[in-house]
Amino acid sequence: MWSNHGPFLRVWFVYLGRSLTHPCSLSQEKEGEVGVLLDVNSLSLGIETTGGIMSTVIPRNTQIPMTKTKIFSTSEDNQEMVIIKVYEGERELTKGNNLLGKFELKGIPPAPKGVPKIAVTFEIDANGILRVSALDKGSGNKETITVTSNGNGRLTEEEINRMVAEAEEYSKRDRADKERIEARNGFVDYVLGLRNQLHDPEGLGGELSRNDKETVSSFTFCCFSVTTRPPWSG
Repeated sequence: MWSNHGPFLRVWFVYLGRSLTHPCSLSQEKEGEVGVLLDVNSLSLGIETTGGIMSTVIPRNTQIPMTKTKIFSTSEDNQEMVIIKVYEGERELTKGNNLLGKFELKGIPPAPKGVPKIAVTFEIDANGILRVSALDKGSGNKETITVTSNGNGRLTEEEINRMVAEAEEYSKRDRADKERIEARNGFVDYVLGLRNQLHDPEGLGGELSRNDKETVSSFTFCCFSVTTRPPWSG
């Protein structure tokens, strides 16, 4: 197992009682108490989503070995490739966390944003080796990355403690930044949806006059004039 100088900690828990059903080894501390030695991950593990938000898959202090899957999707229409960036840390935004690695998942069938289902699985084995895979359920395409205890970019115990302390210190600011980004993402989704409806002859596009369509189209472009990432051009 990894020592507490790596990304996992060995934690000693004491439970009252003489017996305990648990897969970990037990040792008797004293009369009426049972000690359990557990290995847990010292920092939360997750991936980056739109706007640089940290989406946690395995929270900090989760007992290992552990396997957990979370479903994600595309952020743009007809997106055929996604970049999976794997991070560890407690900050709301990935810029304050530690990048473990990244990989690409290609061959996603073109579809409206939010339609593809991409299953991202984090697996930590008994030896502390982390494997992250991304599976596009539509095409069956799958890619995997492996992060080992002696890999580049791993944190020391001192660095881990510093990151946890900083997450607590800046929690209010980070939460406000995350809410701002999520609000912007929601705004982008709304305006994109409105623009797409203009081109739907069976929906809003078939109900509006040409002048109204031009007005709404100008409105959508005006909305994105205050953003840093226009989702279309032309």
